[in-house]
Formats: sequence, C-alpha cells, structure tokens
Amino acid sequence: MDPAYGRWYSEDLKDIGFGSRFAGHLRKGEYHLELGGPAHNYTGFIFVEYCPDVSDVREGVVEHYGPDINEVPPESSFPFMWHIKTAGMQLTPDVFPMVERGVVMGFAWTEGLMVMGQRANTWIRVSKKVAPRLSVQKLAQAIYASIKTWGSVAERVEQKIIIATPEMGGAELIRPLLEETKPRWEAQDARLSDVKDEDVDEFYGCTICRMIAPTHCCIITPERAPYCGFLNYSAVKVFQSYEPSGFMFAIPKGKCLDGVRGWYTGVDEVAYDKSGGRTRKVFLNSCIQYPTTN
Repeated sequence: MDPAYGRWYSEDLKDIGFGSRFAGHLRKGEYHLELGGPAHNYTGFIFVEYCPDVSDVREGVVEHYGPDINEVPPESSFPFMWHIKTAGMQLTPDVFPMVERGVVMGFAWTEGLMVMGQRANTWIRVSKKVAPRLSVQKLAQAIYASIKTWGSVAERVEQKIIIATPEMGGAELIRPLLEETKPRWEAQDARLSDVKDEDVDEFYGCTICRMIAPTHCCIITPERAPYCGFLNYSAVKVFQSYEPSGFMFAIPKGKCLDGVRGWYTGVDEVAYDKSGGRTRKVFLNSCIQYPTTN
C-alpha cells in the first residue's frame, strides 16, 4: 500500500494491495464478479456528484444494495450503479474533476480489479484471487481513500452502490437511474463546450499511462480529450497547478504549422522528448496520419 493513502485506511484493508502496480486487465475465466460492460450493453455507471452544500453529504456513509462480492458464484455478471456524492469548502466545479479522477484511480489501483471506461461506459471486473479478501465495503473504503488524497479537497464523501441481480430487476432497475444521470453529466461538461484550441495559449500533456505503455504521452487540448476520456482540458489545467511536478504538464503551443490538421511545433517538441524520441510529429486532429503517441 502506498504510504500516502495510509491515514485513510483501517485495519480491514491491510490484506488488500493498492497502487499503480496493481492496474491491469482481467480476461474471461480470471474474474469472479463483473459489473457493467458489454455483457449488459454497458447498463451500469459510476456517477461522481459535486454538491455545493456540504450538509447534503453524509461523511463516510456507504449504502449497499444487492449481494456482496463473495456472495455470488464465480464469473457472475450484473448491471450496477455506483453513486458518489462529494463536498468540501475548497471543492469547486473547476477542481471537481480531480475528485472524478481520484475515483477512477481508486478502482484501477485496487488489487485484483479491472476498470475500463468511465461514467456510463464503465466495465469492472474483480479477480478470483482477490474475491475472498475483498468486499463491497472494502472497495468503497479504497474509493474513499483515493478521493481524500487526490488534491485533498473533498471533506465529505458518501456512496450508494447497487448491484442489480435479476431478482432486483437487473438492467431494468439501473436503466432509468442512468437516464436521470445523463443530463447532469451534460451540465457538468457544458462549461467547456465553447472553448476552442485557438482560444488558449498552451496545451497539456499526461504520461500516467506509462505504467502500461512506456512511450505514451497524451496531448490534451480544449477540443481533444485524452485516450482515457476522463479528464478534460480544464480538469488537467487545475490538476497540473496542484501538482506541477507530477505526470501532467503544460505544453507551449509554439507555432501553428497547420490549423486544420492541428500541427504545432510545441507539441512536436514535447512529444519527441516524452516519448523517448519515438514520436517526432503529431497531428492533433488526425487519428490516421501522425496521431498522438500510443
């Protein structure tokens, strides 16, 4: 376990590893429990909510409906909902994406978990090896710990989890909850919709995925999200200001060589350096000719 997370963990989590070294993929036959994903046409979601009023969030409360991890047969698969409410005096809409990222890392860095996608496209698997040691309550505690430490701006965290078995209604239980949530995501994202690449003086880069792709360097602009799809431009800008020496960094745009293809001298220079010389040219607006590093 990473010492940075220590003060948010209890004795109950000492048998569960946590950190970037545990991020990985689980294939068919390796998982004990699957939540969401293609088996249910992605009828499952993680909703992280920003609450302006601190009193609206019950600190540390976890409500769990449905079976626990060790109460289902191996290779069980269900639709799900994981609703996380957060609030804090320092937590603002601009800073909030850091909390969303903390949630993703909480899932991705917990031993024996696979998480792919985000929001309404989330796919989670729990390995057979860790299932006897892991519970929904323990996983909720890991999420809590991750939120509390990414930026340390969330004072209160409340979670509600539904694992929708067929007896509970399955996808029919989750689908209307998902439809209710979609407009709230749209409202969160609307703040950035009118900002264009030419409106800003610098872009940002991220290298966190080097744990699985050693030469990878994402380029994030107002019109281009990273491959993970979870952090937008404004979120990366805030995150980088909180941790300037971390894995996210500013990129001077330099000279625009081709606005249509999104070709900038500053991006080329940084991509070359961060990819270890593997990538010499990047067209931000192309997925075929000189796409970003992968």
